This record gives sequence, C-alpha cells and structure tokens, in this order.
Amino acid sequence: MSGAARRTHRPSPKKLYRQRRRLITATVLRNRWLPFWQSPNLIALGDIDRPVIEYREPSIRIEGVISPRYQHHQSGLHTLGVAAWKRPDGPVVEEKLHLIRPIPPGHGAADLPALSVQRLEVLLSEAWRRAVVRRVLPVGDPDPALTAVAERLAQPVIIESPQLGALVLDRQSEVFEGSAPWNGRPVAITLMDDLSLDHLLESIEEYLAQAHALWRDQAGWDRRTREFTQSQFQGEYDAWLEESEHTAQELAVAMELREIGFSGLDTVSFFYEDIFDSLGGHAISILVRVADGTMEIDLPG
Repeated sequence: MSGAARRTHRPSPKKLYRQRRRLITATVLRNRWLPFWQSPNLIALGDIDRPVIEYREPSIRIEGVISPRYQHHQSGLHTLGVAAWKRPDGPVVEEKLHLIRPIPPGHGAADLPALSVQRLEVLLSEAWRRAVVRRVLPVGDPDPALTAVAERLAQPVIIESPQLGALVLDRQSEVFEGSAPWNGRPVAITLMDDLSLDHLLESIEEYLAQAHALWRDQAGWDRRTREFTQSQFQGEYDAWLEESEHTAQELAVAMELREIGFSGLDTVSFFYEDIFDSLGGHAISILVRVADGTMEIDLPG
C-alpha cells in the first residue's frame, strides 16, 4: 500500500463540488446595449481556460426555467442558469443555458427563485450555451411547456441500493445524499460526478458497483485507512500531535467515520472526526484511488 501526505486541506465532497462549479469564465463581453455603466471584464475564479465567446446581436427575449443549482454573486455579476428555455415562437430546449447578469455598481440583485419560469432579454451565444442578461421582464402567464418542465424537476430523484439504501438528489449541488451502516454504525453517503449530473446518471450502475465492492470489504477498508492514518501521524504529520496527550495509534483507533464520498468512478473519500480534538478542530480526510489502493491524507477544517 503506497500513499502520499499533503498539507493542503480538502473540503468534503459536497463542498468540493460547489467550489469546482463556482466558476465565471474569463472573457470580455461586447455590451454596447448596456450604456448606463461600463461593463466589467469577467473574472476567472478557477484554473480554467479563457475562451473567447461570440454573442449574437441584437438581444432576444426568451422564457426559461431557473435552474435549482446554486446562484452566485461576484464582482458585479450574478451568475445562474436555466434548466430549459425557449424563444417566444420556438420549441423548448432542454439543455442548460448559463446566464451572466451584470449588476450596475450600487445596485443589488436577489436570486431568481429556483424552478420559476422567467422572461429575460438576453444576448445569446453562438453555441446557445451561454447568455448575457440585459433585463428581467414581467413573465405574465408562463409557458405551459416550461411549467411542465419545472414541475417535473421539482419531483424527487431517488436511487435505491440494497447496501446504501435510498440516495436522494440534492438539486442545488447535484449530489446524491443518504446514510448507510458501515461496520455497524451509520455514516453519511455522498455520490457526485465532476463532469455533470447527466454523466452521473448515465454511469450510475458503475458507481453503485464500486460502492457495493467497497461495502463488501468494510473491515478491510476500515483497517487500511486507520493504518495509513497512523503512519502519517507518526511521519510527516507528527507535528500535529506534539501537544496532544494521545499517540498516533490512539488517534487512528478512536477516530470516528462520519462520511464516505464517491466523487468519481475510481475515487472514494473517508471523512473521520478526531474525537480527541487533538488537531485543533480539523477533520481527517483519506482519499483512496480504488484501482491501486493508493491513499492521500488531508485535514479539512
């Protein structure tokens, strides 16, 4: 069993997913139709490429179902999405459309209600993947087809598994959540995909097969993660226990598993609580590459 220790802090799978999705593409928009203020450059919040996105002019009016995903406010921009949309005389497009809504300095902008049908004036990108919002318009009577999409998206999505029980989709984060017994004690379960919810659903049988294999060897994985934790606190992380009255072995034996997170078809994270509080409020995260058993340790908190 090989492993490498790193001093960076790894958030929980759900928080990590939110951070990875909290991205605003870096580009300069052609905002000649916004004369009342100088439009900003869009600021990249992550290590991503900076594509130049072409927008169609003039602006058009669309109706759309506001996505239940998280909405963000950053640097004078309100970023959100629609889960389905249409032009006034066009068909419903059930593909996600990323919206960038510039907010003038000194003005606030509240989130648009999730799963509400909104009418917007936008500049639409050539690829129909992104749009810049000029203004939010009165919706009047929402389009019946979009209302039906909103009602469908409001229904719960549940995955049933003999080992994991019921996993319920949190639509804000696009993470499946549940609870299942692990070595006789309940632990939280999270299931997510870095690419998209659609990819997760398409790959769900592979995800469940990986989880079921893990569950069949609960005692083995519990032993391996604890042995690895002990080795790290006897080695590179020994400074964390200099002022503790507990040894690395005692910490590894007593730490309590709180969550198991599946964040890819070969990546599982075990999140343990330090019940001695020897780590100053930090948790212990063990990331496992299932294919070869390699491990990494982080101390989120």
